Amino acid sequence: MGIDLSAVRLSPAAAALAAWLLTYAVHAALFAVLVALGTRVLRAGSDALRETLWKCALAGAVGTASVQLAAGGGPIGPAWRLASSPVPLRLPSPSPCSS
Repeated sequence: MGIDLSAVRLSPAAAALAAWLLTYAVHAALFAVLVALGTRVLRAGSDALRETLWKCALAGAVGTASVQLAAGGGPIGPAWRLASSPVPLRLPSPSPCSS
């Protein structure tokens, strides 16, 4: 249930790195939104607490991305699949200029 990389020629190491980076990006964005909303809504008092929450969000994204890929790499929710052969782009024929 992962991304079909058959159309792209990547080494297994490059494919694993790309998958980890994309997973980290998604997890980091989710953690960042949660921390941003939490600090604004709850009005976290001290700067030290806010700094700790942001550091935990970044470290949490590294941890959850690593655990997800180590556990099999499949998405928990729905998966998006791309067509293996893209549809060719058809441009309109150039029309002659009439003067």
